[in-house]
Amino acid sequence: MAEMTSPDKLFARMEDLDLLTPDKTFIGCFYGTSGSGKTTTSAALAQQLTGTGRILHLDSSDGYVSLQNFPGLTSGMTRLRITNYADLYGVATAMEKHHPKFKDFDVVILDEFSSMADGTLDEVVTEKTGDVTSDIDWTYYRSSAQRMIAVLNKLHAIEGLHVIIVAHERKDLLRPKVYVTSPGFSPKFRDSVMQLMHFVGNCSRVVEGSEAKTTYKFMIQAQLSKLVMAKSRIPGIPTYLDPATTIDVIQNWVYSGQIEVDTSSAEEYVDPAEDMLPGEGVTSADLVVEDDDEPALVEPVE
Repeated sequence: MAEMTSPDKLFARMEDLDLLTPDKTFIGCFYGTSGSGKTTTSAALAQQLTGTGRILHLDSSDGYVSLQNFPGLTSGMTRLRITNYADLYGVATAMEKHHPKFKDFDVVILDEFSSMADGTLDEVVTEKTGDVTSDIDWTYYRSSAQRMIAVLNKLHAIEGLHVIIVAHERKDLLRPKVYVTSPGFSPKFRDSVMQLMHFVGNCSRVVEGSEAKTTYKFMIQAQLSKLVMAKSRIPGIPTYLDPATTIDVIQNWVYSGQIEVDTSSAEEYVDPAEDMLPGEGVTSADLVVEDDDEPALVEPVE
């Protein structure tokens, strides 16, 4: 494992963006394709969960660009670019040990956590073989997953710190022209992440209207269905919500005092009718992967 970057060196690379400026801690995941609103939804939720502290945005790519059209979402937010696993582990350890420069955050966003996991896998392959292009042994996946879960466990164990991860999605072929959508992790790592989360929502964007007048409708699937992996510990949450409603529901749940009670029981499984599953059963021609996330039409919650 690479040497852990010191907290002082990490903090020196932060970009402090001073724009405008609860009890049991929350851990959740928003995932989806580029332009589905996962980053902006995560930032808007972070704004609702933060108390007297600040938000730490750990970015392995350019997810922060998505927030620049919505200045209110970056209120009280500090951005730190994560370049390798040593950086990520160093931040988690510094926060765990209440390092003076990392003690005032009460929400952390791990943006493009799936990309962080991919980078960690590349580091493991290089450590084991000396060549990142070498064939990947199954044990390398396990080693990289263990490192990433260790970071999540460290962060989630910190009293008063809410953890939100952002990830791309993956589509696995179930049968011809039909895919199962899930967070973009290797299967065993994905299962470990799903087990740890209070909430896992699949973000999507539907284009409506004519070519001359196009509008976008953003939606979050909060309950598991046949073709989309999702999860919620929140009792009675609908299968589909818009981003603003999702944020309100999670915020109310966290501050209601019920979070500790509800997380001790199994999550509710809701299996909607097949004709209620928008965007599922896509063909390979419909699968478009882009590098950068686009801003969703989510108004900041004041």
